[in-house]
Amino acid sequence: MSVDLKIPLIIRPLIRQDLAALIAHSERVTKESGQGGNPIFAPYDQRSPWNKIEAEKNISKSWVIPITEPNWQRDWGLFQEEKIVGNIDLRGGNIHTGLHRTKLGIGIELGFQNQGYGKGLMAMTLAWAKQQAILEWIDLDVFAGNERAIKMYEHLGFKRIGYIADRFRLGDQSIDDIKMTLNLKV
Repeated sequence: MSVDLKIPLIIRPLIRQDLAALIAHSERVTKESGQGGNPIFAPYDQRSPWNKIEAEKNISKSWVIPITEPNWQRDWGLFQEEKIVGNIDLRGGNIHTGLHRTKLGIGIELGFQNQGYGKGLMAMTLAWAKQQAILEWIDLDVFAGNERAIKMYEHLGFKRIGYIADRFRLGDQSIDDIKMTLNLKV
């Protein structure tokens, strides 16, 4: 299943051949966090750099794990031709007793934000998740200052269930984290 948003941008599930493009996109998104007047949305800095080799290895392994097993992951990409400019992922927990819940992550490059692409990625991912008998909940974390993202999640039905003050420290800035969840069965 794929969704055409605005030509030539397409959303589709990622496959093994997309892994290098996903890693390149993830590096770009991480560097954009907090830039151009936008809120900080990635918890990485020079003290805890993003390890792309380890990420590629872990993602590659997790893509082939059935969602009925721990540590699975599924990703969808927003493509401009062959370049990924946005992505969303769902990840399963690390033990069987938590596989009814999945964790969501999303990243859209600055030039493609505020154009409805996040909602498009979310719509495709939520539709997929609702078709999976094992999945009942989607959980996510969002930085307290990211009001646009919070508003989108709430519009989609996510509820705030927790708050962690001072969750991350990027340089001298303290970042609070909001926990949200969506019940897929209501």
